[in-house]
Amino acid sequence: MLLDPYSTYMFLPASLKPWLVNATNAVYNSTNLYYTVDCDISQAAKLVFNIGGEGNTTSSANKQLVISAADYVEHETSQGFCYLAAYFSTYTHQLEMNFRFVNNHCLAFNIKDKTIGLADSNTQITDCKQF
Repeated sequence: MLLDPYSTYMFLPASLKPWLVNATNAVYNSTNLYYTVDCDISQAAKLVFNIGGEGNTTSSANKQLVISAADYVEHETSQGFCYLAAYFSTYTHQLEMNFRFVNNHCLAFNIKDKTIGLADSNTQITDCKQF
């Protein structure tokens, strides 16, 4: 997992595209070339990723990362619709999180142990139109 505090989009492996589109009820709009979603993110799906354990989903090192719609939905101000702020690539096999994720979570890095701790922020964004 990469954290990019300057990126507008999250980047995901192409294999996750059907999963994300289905989980969010996104609809592809060929006019604006986005996967549009409902702007009411209070009802949107929370995405759960199992990270760690290097592919072993039963490992005790494996932890769940829960991502809310505030982390992956963008509001197009000029046209008034919301869309998945995600790019899918066959060239990546990692999850790259954007500035929304960084704003909504507290991060702690332990250099000595080479670990990262994540927690929800006390002031999470609850309306994607706030950005």
